Amino acid sequence: MLTQGLLVGLGNSLLFTPCLMCVTLAFQKRRGIALGLTVSGSSLGGVVWPILLDNLLKDKGFGWTFRITVSIEHEIWDRNQAGY
Repeated sequence: MLTQGLLVGLGNSLLFTPCLMCVTLAFQKRRGIALGLTVSGSSLGGVVWPILLDNLLKDKGFGWTFRITVSIEHEIWDRNQAGY
């Protein structure tokens, strides 16, 4: 449990901090609003994903939940790479 707690905390910090730095470097004007939207978006994801996954697991089962989650993440990744 201790190792999982340490590694999850370390992994999350390694993922979250660069996102904040990218936003900070990209915006000169309205940096506060950009950071606020970034942080609130991550909080919203922390609320929406567990509810979505719980409902999908109950309704569709593990296989389809995994496929739907991968499809959503793939679409998000594609939009980020395309610059939307």
